[in-house]
Parts: sequence; C-alpha cells; structure tokens
Amino acid sequence: MARKLRKIGLFFPPTLGYFADVVMGVQEFARSQGNWCVEVCESLSIATAVTKQWRPDGILVNLSDGNWSRLIKRLGVPTVQVGGTPTSVMHRVLTDDGAIGRLAATHLLDRGFRNLAFCGYAQLPWSTGREAAFTETIARAGFTCDVLRGGPGEIGVWSVTSLLAPWVKRLKKPVGIFACHDRVAMLIGDACWHLGLEVPDEVAILGVDNNPQDCAFTSPSLSSIMGSARRIGYQAAELLEKLMRGGRMPEKSIFVAPAGVAARASTDVLAADDPDVVAALKFIRAHAATLFDVKDIAAATLVSRRMLERKFRAVLKRSPRQQILKAHVELAQSLLINTSLSTLAVSLRSGFPSGSKFSAVFKRETGLSPTKFRSLYGVAASAQTKMPPDRDYNRSPE
Repeated sequence: MARKLRKIGLFFPPTLGYFADVVMGVQEFARSQGNWCVEVCESLSIATAVTKQWRPDGILVNLSDGNWSRLIKRLGVPTVQVGGTPTSVMHRVLTDDGAIGRLAATHLLDRGFRNLAFCGYAQLPWSTGREAAFTETIARAGFTCDVLRGGPGEIGVWSVTSLLAPWVKRLKKPVGIFACHDRVAMLIGDACWHLGLEVPDEVAILGVDNNPQDCAFTSPSLSSIMGSARRIGYQAAELLEKLMRGGRMPEKSIFVAPAGVAARASTDVLAADDPDVVAALKFIRAHAATLFDVKDIAAATLVSRRMLERKFRAVLKRSPRQQILKAHVELAQSLLINTSLSTLAVSLRSGFPSGSKFSAVFKRETGLSPTKFRSLYGVAASAQTKMPPDRDYNRSPE
C-alpha cells in the first residue's frame, strides 16, 4: 500500500552560516517524520516556477529575501516564517534577540569590563533588538555603552579603516565590544590589527552565531554567542507539521533563546581593576571541572573569605559561590552541546558531586533539564550541512 508523502517547500536564500544551521534543524525533524518530501527553492523566481506544477502541503519561508506574499497567498497552504519581517497572517519562529543582548552583556561584565561598546546596523530590527538589550543590561549594572550604528551599506570590508578603526581607536581601553553578528566582529578584529591594538588585552570582541567561517578568520579566534538557528529550524518544522494536521497555535511568534557563549581567545581576559578578584576568577575558571568551594579560592588567593565576598559583590555584583556555580554550569552546557557524554559523565566532568545534584542545579540555573537542553541545542551527533555562500553579508540573517 502506497504511503502518503508530505510535500514541503523550503523557501530559503542560500548561505553558508545561519540558514545552513536552520536547514540542519529542519532536516532533523524531517528524518523523525519519515514522510517529508522537501523541495528547496533559494529564490522567489525558482519557487514561482516550481510551484506552477507542484503544490506543496506546507511551506517554510524567510521573507527577508524578495516579496513572497503573492506566491504564499496563491498557494494558500500552512506556512511558517523563519525570522524575517513579522506579518499578521503567518506564524513565525525566530531568535530571541533580547536574550542574546543580555547574554553578551553578562559575558563581558563577568570578565571585568567597565568600558563597553556595541557595533551593529541601524535599520535592521534583529540588530537593534540586540543593541537595546545589551545597553539596558549595561546600564542596570551602572555603566555606559558607546554605540556605533551604520546602515547596511556602511559597515563592511570597505569601512574597516575609514569607519571602524577610528571608532575603535577613540574608545577608552580596555574595552569589551559586542558586535551584532560574527561578520561585524571579524571586521572589528581587522580594525584592531590595523591599529596595532592587542586583542583581547586592549579590545575584547564578542560576536553572534558561532559561524566557523568568520570566527576562525581572525587571530586570535573570535568568541561568539551560540545562536539558536538549528533549534529554530527544528521548531519551525515541528510547528508546520502541527498546522498541516489542523492544529492551532495561539502565539504568532515563537522566540528561541541562544545556547550560550563559545568562549575563545578574543574574550579570554580579565579586565577587573581588583587583582584579588582577577586571581579568584582565574582560579574558578581553571578548576571549573573539579569540586571546590569558596574556602579553596580564599586559600589560593591569600584573601580572607569575608573580604573575598565583599570584593565580588563590589566588582561583579554576585557572590563567589554564585560565580562558582556559573562556571560549573557553563562548562556543563559546553559538554552537553559538543559531546555525546552521558549526563552522569557531564556532571562529573563539570565539577558536580552527583548526577542528581547536577540535574537540580542545571535546571534551576537554565530553566531546562540537562537532557532537554541537549535535545534543543546539542550538535555533537549532527552532520554539517553545506550550502553555497551568501554574498550579501548585510542582509538580516534572522
């Protein structure tokens, strides 16, 4: 007996970074269903031609590239939008840009930076959303943030020496810079090299998307927020399946949080003025895989526990104990994402005394169980999807 196929139109622009990861998430869901027959159309003209003789049962689309509304209306099938400009008729799954901005601020503040800056696009909502959350978090911590915004045609390889370098030069050092995505972060790294500035000692740089194409071009390599593109693809596909089955979703927009920060050399620095806090932070980072407590830090840094507590509150606005837990959880997140170790092995390798303690603390700190976190963000077993490069780097990736 013949089995019924689900015909799915995947209308995405070709790219090596963000959408390649989105497609990987869609592929994972499609494999779980077994009956998805997918046609990838990378432009409006291709999609229009294909659908003249092939009507999909459902569509996943990004509306940043071309005017798709007429085609979508003509086909009249369940459609889920991946990022792009919001519409009143389609469900949308996208990155939580506010969560990205807050995570970026926390990462740089944790490294002791009091001079902060943001570089991004003035006219793209995903960039301005990240900027707003970043600057608000910095302001709540009691600091100010220098901002450079440019139009889509102003920030690029052509502006490294004419725009980015003069801006970076006038920033008070040491400075932590958050770039709206990895491409801009890479260009800031080029500007620092042009000026002879040391990264990360004078300028620490943090990007978004953890795109190996951009993160590995600069020296030192770039730290980057691990975006949620793969998870967005999976959730968009899952939502489309529900809609094709006649289900209803009350929320028009589903926001997916980032997985964490892939910390590399570009932010591997501690800029705090207090040498005791710096020494304590170095100890915590070096021993994150082991079981230790505040008295061990105090003994290693030759500072009393009470004084250490006071210094941490003054500099980092948190206790040493909270910083220890943060280091353990961040290491566990990295292991869950990048390895296939069992949950128990992850707990022991990230400094927790038992699997049960690890699960309880991890869920309290992240809102997700270790198993759920890995199912949402784990990439160790995922094959990399290769697609042609997208030359328009200033187009919104979301």
